Amino acid sequence: MEIVLEIPPQSSTQERRRLVKVVQVFEDGGVLLEGRDGHKPAQFRLQPRDSFPWLFFFQKVCVAWELSSLQAIPYEYRPLQRIPQEIVDIIPKVSEKEALKIIETLRTKGFLPKLPKFAK
Repeated sequence: MEIVLEIPPQSSTQERRRLVKVVQVFEDGGVLLEGRDGHKPAQFRLQPRDSFPWLFFFQKVCVAWELSSLQAIPYEYRPLQRIPQEIVDIIPKVSEKEALKIIETLRTKGFLPKLPKFAK
């Protein structure tokens, strides 16, 4: 299983809709993506201010957690310990802002790896 997301047209995507796989997520909120649509650039980075479908991504991550299909998700979202089922169940049902807070709490409590800094 591979998680493929649709990124809306914006300056970081050269104003083109892109189908991508998440390669890495950074501490500053940036995301390194790899195209799955044959367009160039094959890899590009979204800045924290860019539009990214976090909620849809987290829904897919939760499915991967339930299936123990961890190779499908970036390292930064591979659990270091079992995430409580009630958390896995609630993430897809909350707003994007709330889901981001829950993920950050999981990170600070040691359930998920720390996010790396982006090396400029």
